[in-house]
Amino acid sequence: LKGQRVEKVLVDGGVAINVLLKTMLRMLDKNIYDLKSRNILISNYARKSYELDGMFLLDVHVGSVKRTTMFIVVSLKANFNILLG
Repeated sequence: LKGQRVEKVLVDGGVAINVLLKTMLRMLDKNIYDLKSRNILISNYARKSYELDGMFLLDVHVGSVKRTTMFIVVSLKANFNILLG
């Protein structure tokens, strides 16, 4: 992401969205003002709901493949930094 190597990426083909933890914004030289605001709630498998901090586009490189990807930014504790769906 933006030339930065990211550890703790979870890939889940059953997920409809891509999630970036708010704590990752600093690493990407972004802040909350760079996000597009949206009034959307997402919920996890346990039906716990989270409000979005915002969303933004980011180039993702995996091997030789590069894709511009929309990320939902949320404030939560997780065992991953990024969730790719």
